[in-house]
Amino acid sequence: MTRIARFLSGRITAWVTLAASVVAVGLLFAFVPSAESDAFPSAGLPDTAESARVAALLEDFPSSDATVGIVVWSRDGADLTDADIAAVTERAAALAEVSTTPQAVRPQVSEDGAAALVAVPLSASEVEDDIAGTADELRALSSDSLPSGLDARLTGPVGFQDDVSNAFAGADFRLLLVTVIVVAVLLIVTYRSPVLWIVPLAVVGIADGLARVVVTGLADAVGVTIDASIGGILSVLVFGAGTNYALLLVARYREELLVQEDRHRAMTTAVRSAGPAIAASGGTVALSLLTLLFASLAGNRALGFACAIGVLIAIVFALVVLPAALVVCGRGLFWPFVPRVVHGAHAGRKPGFWTRLGRGVARRPAIVATAAVAGVGVLLLGLSGYTVGLSQTDQFLGTPDSVRAQETIDESFSAGLTRRTTVLTPDDAVEDTVSLVEGVDGVDTVTSGESNDGLTALTVTLDAEPESDA
Repeated sequence: MTRIARFLSGRITAWVTLAASVVAVGLLFAFVPSAESDAFPSAGLPDTAESARVAALLEDFPSSDATVGIVVWSRDGADLTDADIAAVTERAAALAEVSTTPQAVRPQVSEDGAAALVAVPLSASEVEDDIAGTADELRALSSDSLPSGLDARLTGPVGFQDDVSNAFAGADFRLLLVTVIVVAVLLIVTYRSPVLWIVPLAVVGIADGLARVVVTGLADAVGVTIDASIGGILSVLVFGAGTNYALLLVARYREELLVQEDRHRAMTTAVRSAGPAIAASGGTVALSLLTLLFASLAGNRALGFACAIGVLIAIVFALVVLPAALVVCGRGLFWPFVPRVVHGAHAGRKPGFWTRLGRGVARRPAIVATAAVAGVGVLLLGLSGYTVGLSQTDQFLGTPDSVRAQETIDESFSAGLTRRTTVLTPDDAVEDTVSLVEGVDGVDTVTSGESNDGLTALTVTLDAEPESDA
């Protein structure tokens, strides 16, 4: 460790380290295959899940490449007029022209007369290739030449996918910007210097960019799907971990500058003493993240894979690039509180709070460890009421068109109309299965559909919102 620390902080080798780091990062940015992250998070269910098994069987059905866009017309609670219904009928005819099943595009008016909807069957593969374009086309066709006060909103699978994609659009940049601002403020407050914060922030920022390139480049090779949400979490983690390690190294470096004239020797001591702590801390985090590779959900596995790589890259930059950069910049980087050697300045100084705390922990490690474990145990009691999962509408903080349209459907139609449930049953048990399903609480309607390889698909409409617990 001492030889490595001396090399990183040497008068000439520090420059060599910086130059080599720049070249290495440039080569990685240039030659690591780049891949676009998916904007829409996938379910990533294990193959053993019942819904995943049904989805696999449905791939062989004639309508396997089918999805639907649902358009809802309403006057925000007021009854539709005859002119409104005529306009809806006209718009339904226009929507039928872009549907894969034009004859199925028929307007339905709710029993309370407050809303009308049209389900537009579409090709799932074509929609997936251009979700935004498909959604824009459906919205344009459904809202053209409507009477004043009549609103058309897109929901269903196409509407929700488009709104989720829009929610992530630009989110990475906004999240990165907020993270940079927060980290910069913390560094300025901690170091009390208008200059010093720039170096660790720049180093961590490069580490974050490299982590994104490396993660997306390796994702395809290991069969992992990286979506926009994972990319955002990765940036926050790299900035948080990298800044944490930078604070530890700079604090130790500044302590040595108060007792050593040679900043190169001061950095050697700082890396030698703080390096093992940084490596142990980051290694623990990386190993804990790698345990997510054993998770059932593909999204959790991808999160563990991406963030473990990000933390390892943050460790390398904190222990290799940052020491060299700090030494090259010199003591003036701490301006206006430049640390100077004052012989005897530490003699007789009273120990501070953190020194006293550290000594107290060292004197009674068993008591502190027992108390800490007990405290964590008390906090774990809160997990007894912990739940995960969100319904379609709960995924958004705001109320995009798909959410508002779903709310209209909840009030005027059946809540489960936008995403129906599929039940597979043997062909010779269709009637019995229909009777059983109809007897389940929360089921509105059951319709027998296509058959394939001895199985029939039943389409079930529930009275509960899609993806909700109910």
